[in-house]
Amino acid sequence: MNLEKPVKSFDEVSITFIVLIFISIIFSISIALMADISASSGHGGLIYVIGPTLVGLLLIVIYLVVLITKPQWKYIFGTAFIIANLITGFIFMNTTF
Repeated sequence: MNLEKPVKSFDEVSITFIVLIFISIIFSISIALMADISASSGHGGLIYVIGPTLVGLLLIVIYLVVLITKPQWKYIFGTAFIIANLITGFIFMNTTF
């Protein structure tokens, strides 16, 4: 007889990770905007806002899929996606477009 409870997909921990991923998107945008954007870039400066936002939203979608398919891995993927968002901000900060 198996007495272990199955891991729930959506609980307080998963909601906390989703909120933290949203906060890491904001930090990623803030980090990316610290780049040396030249005045002649025109609308090219929007890439520093759009890029980290799209990457962050893609990671949230992937995190939701992971929650549905493999809920026992939510800690690993949640932490990895927060770090990935911050790394995305640093990549955009150090890249010239």
